[in-house]
Amino acid sequence: MSSPWERKKLLRPIRSSLKIKEHRMNTILNADISPREAMMRALHREMGVKENICLPSASLFGAVDGVSDRTFTGLACLAEESSRDMVMGMWKGPDSKTPALLLVFFRTPDGVEIAPAHAASLRDDKALVLVSGDCRSIFALNYQHQLFRKSCSPSARIERSIKRGQARLAAAIG
Repeated sequence: MSSPWERKKLLRPIRSSLKIKEHRMNTILNADISPREAMMRALHREMGVKENICLPSASLFGAVDGVSDRTFTGLACLAEESSRDMVMGMWKGPDSKTPALLLVFFRTPDGVEIAPAHAASLRDDKALVLVSGDCRSIFALNYQHQLFRKSCSPSARIERSIKRGQARLAAAIG
Protein backbone atom coordinates (compact mmCIF):
# COMPACT_ATOMS: atom_id res chain seq x y z
CA MET A 1 0.00 0.00 0.00
CA SER A 2 1.34 3.43 -0.86
CA SER A 3 2.01 6.13 1.71
CA PRO A 4 -0.41 9.07 2.14
CA TRP A 5 2.16 11.41 0.58
CA GLU A 6 2.41 9.24 -2.56
CA ARG A 7 -1.38 9.16 -2.83
CA LYS A 8 -1.51 12.97 -2.60
CA LYS A 9 1.10 13.25 -5.33
CA LEU A 10 -1.00 10.99 -7.56
CA LEU A 11 -4.16 13.02 -6.94
CA ARG A 12 -2.69 16.44 -7.78
CA PRO A 13 -2.61 16.05 -11.59
CA ILE A 14 -6.10 14.54 -11.59
CA ARG A 15 -7.55 17.43 -9.57
CA SER A 16 -5.98 20.10 -11.74
CA SER A 17 -7.25 18.45 -14.94
CA LEU A 18 -10.75 18.23 -13.44
CA LYS A 19 -10.70 21.96 -12.64
CA ILE A 20 -9.79 22.76 -16.23
CA LYS A 21 -12.55 20.54 -17.60
CA GLU A 22 -15.13 22.01 -15.19
CA HIS A 23 -14.10 25.54 -16.10
CA ARG A 24 -14.35 24.80 -19.83
CA MET A 25 -17.76 23.17 -19.35
CA ASN A 26 -19.06 26.13 -17.36
CA THR A 27 -17.77 28.56 -19.95
CA ILE A 28 -19.27 26.59 -22.84
CA LEU A 29 -22.58 25.56 -21.26
CA ASN A 30 -23.27 28.54 -19.00
CA ALA A 31 -21.45 31.69 -20.03
CA ASP A 32 -23.16 33.59 -17.18
CA ILE A 33 -21.38 31.48 -14.53
CA SER A 34 -17.96 32.68 -15.65
CA PRO A 35 -18.07 36.21 -14.11
CA ARG A 36 -19.24 34.74 -10.79
CA GLU A 37 -16.50 32.14 -10.74
CA ALA A 38 -13.88 34.69 -11.76
CA MET A 39 -14.95 37.13 -9.04
CA MET A 40 -15.04 34.59 -6.22
CA ARG A 41 -11.74 32.98 -7.27
CA ALA A 42 -10.12 36.41 -7.42
CA LEU A 43 -11.46 37.26 -3.95
CA HIS A 44 -10.22 33.92 -2.60
CA ARG A 45 -6.77 34.48 -4.12
CA GLU A 46 -6.52 38.14 -3.05
CA MET A 47 -7.42 37.18 0.53
CA GLY A 48 -4.21 35.16 0.63
CA VAL A 49 -5.11 31.63 -0.46
CA LYS A 50 -2.71 30.20 -3.00
CA GLU A 51 -4.22 28.23 -5.87
CA ASN A 52 -3.47 24.55 -6.48
CA ILE A 53 -2.61 23.64 -2.89
CA CYS A 54 -3.82 20.44 -1.26
CA LEU A 55 -5.17 21.77 2.00
CA PRO A 56 -8.72 21.34 3.25
CA SER A 57 -10.39 24.70 3.14
CA ALA A 58 -11.71 25.89 6.48
CA SER A 59 -13.82 28.55 4.75
CA LEU A 60 -16.15 28.22 1.79
CA PHE A 61 -16.36 30.78 -1.01
CA GLY A 62 -19.26 30.67 -3.42
CA ALA A 63 -21.88 32.45 -5.47
CA VAL A 64 -25.67 32.23 -5.29
CA ASP A 65 -28.46 33.61 -7.46
CA GLY A 66 -31.34 35.23 -5.63
CA VAL A 67 -31.24 37.52 -2.63
CA SER A 68 -33.91 36.45 -0.14
CA ASP A 69 -34.39 35.57 3.52
CA ARG A 70 -34.93 31.95 2.54
CA THR A 71 -31.52 31.85 0.82
CA PHE A 72 -29.86 33.47 3.85
CA THR A 73 -31.43 30.92 6.21
CA GLY A 74 -30.40 27.97 4.03
CA LEU A 75 -26.82 29.18 3.75
CA ALA A 76 -26.62 29.85 7.50
CA CYS A 77 -27.77 26.26 8.16
CA LEU A 78 -25.19 24.99 5.67
CA ALA A 79 -22.43 26.95 7.43
CA GLU A 80 -23.44 25.53 10.80
CA GLU A 81 -23.82 21.93 9.57
CA SER A 82 -20.54 21.93 7.64
CA SER A 83 -18.66 23.68 10.49
CA ARG A 84 -17.22 26.19 8.05
CA ASP A 85 -17.47 29.92 7.75
CA MET A 86 -18.64 31.12 4.35
CA VAL A 87 -18.15 34.10 2.05
CA MET A 88 -20.90 34.25 -0.56
CA GLY A 89 -21.46 36.54 -3.50
CA MET A 90 -25.20 37.10 -3.91
CA TRP A 91 -26.34 37.91 -7.46
CA LYS A 92 -29.84 39.21 -8.25
CA GLY A 93 -30.24 36.93 -11.25
CA PRO A 94 -28.51 35.07 -14.06
CA ASP A 95 -28.10 38.26 -16.13
CA SER A 96 -26.22 40.18 -13.40
CA LYS A 97 -22.54 40.81 -14.01
CA THR A 98 -21.67 42.04 -10.50
CA PRO A 99 -22.90 40.79 -7.12
CA ALA A 100 -25.71 42.65 -5.44
CA LEU A 101 -24.24 41.75 -2.08
CA LEU A 102 -21.22 40.06 -0.53
CA LEU A 103 -22.10 38.20 2.68
CA VAL A 104 -20.01 36.64 5.43
CA PHE A 105 -21.56 33.74 7.35
CA PHE A 106 -19.47 33.65 10.53
CA ARG A 107 -20.00 30.89 13.10
CA THR A 108 -20.24 31.91 16.77
CA PRO A 109 -21.09 29.92 19.92
CA ASP A 110 -24.66 31.27 19.65
CA GLY A 111 -25.18 30.33 15.99
CA VAL A 112 -24.24 31.93 12.68
CA GLU A 113 -23.91 35.67 12.18
CA ILE A 114 -24.67 37.02 8.73
CA ALA A 115 -22.83 40.22 7.86
CA PRO A 116 -22.83 42.17 4.60
CA ALA A 117 -19.23 42.92 3.68
CA HIS A 118 -16.96 44.86 1.34
CA ALA A 119 -13.48 43.88 0.15
CA ALA A 120 -10.86 46.24 1.57
CA SER A 121 -7.13 46.71 1.16
CA LEU A 122 -5.61 47.96 4.42
CA ARG A 123 -2.10 47.89 2.92
CA ASP A 124 -0.99 47.30 -0.65
CA ASP A 125 1.48 44.55 0.31
CA LYS A 126 -1.05 42.62 2.45
CA ALA A 127 -3.96 40.34 1.59
CA LEU A 128 -7.47 41.74 1.17
CA VAL A 129 -9.80 41.67 4.15
CA LEU A 130 -13.58 41.95 4.37
CA VAL A 131 -15.06 44.91 6.24
CA SER A 132 -18.59 44.54 7.59
CA GLY A 133 -21.30 46.85 6.29
CA ASP A 134 -21.30 48.92 9.49
CA CYS A 135 -17.45 49.14 9.41
CA ARG A 136 -17.19 47.75 12.94
CA SER A 137 -15.70 44.33 12.09
CA ILE A 138 -12.89 43.13 9.85
CA PHE A 139 -12.85 39.54 8.60
CA ALA A 140 -9.56 38.04 7.41
CA LEU A 141 -8.07 34.60 6.76
CA ASN A 142 -5.36 33.20 9.00
CA TYR A 143 -2.59 30.83 7.92
CA GLN A 144 -5.01 27.87 8.21
CA HIS A 145 -7.48 29.65 5.90
CA GLN A 146 -9.98 30.15 8.71
CA LEU A 147 -11.95 33.36 8.93
CA PHE A 148 -11.36 35.39 12.05
CA ARG A 149 -12.89 38.65 13.14
CA LYS A 150 -11.28 41.79 14.54
CA SER A 151 -13.15 44.82 15.73
CA CYS A 152 -12.46 48.25 14.28
CA SER A 153 -13.95 51.70 14.44
CA PRO A 154 -15.57 53.32 11.41
CA SER A 155 -13.44 56.06 9.93
CA ALA A 156 -12.54 57.75 6.67
CA ARG A 157 -9.48 55.50 6.51
CA ILE A 158 -11.69 52.41 6.35
CA GLU A 159 -13.74 54.02 3.56
CA ARG A 160 -10.56 54.64 1.54
CA SER A 161 -9.37 51.08 2.11
CA ILE A 162 -12.71 49.76 0.82
CA LYS A 163 -12.29 51.79 -2.39
CA ARG A 164 -8.73 50.47 -2.79
CA GLY A 165 -9.93 46.92 -2.13
CA GLN A 166 -12.69 47.17 -4.74
CA ALA A 167 -10.20 48.48 -7.31
CA ARG A 168 -7.70 45.72 -6.46
CA LEU A 169 -10.40 43.04 -6.75
CA ALA A 170 -11.56 44.44 -10.11
CA ALA A 171 -7.95 44.36 -11.37
CA ALA A 172 -7.53 40.75 -10.17
CA ILE A 173 -10.65 39.66 -12.05
CA GLY A 174 -9.17 41.05 -15.23
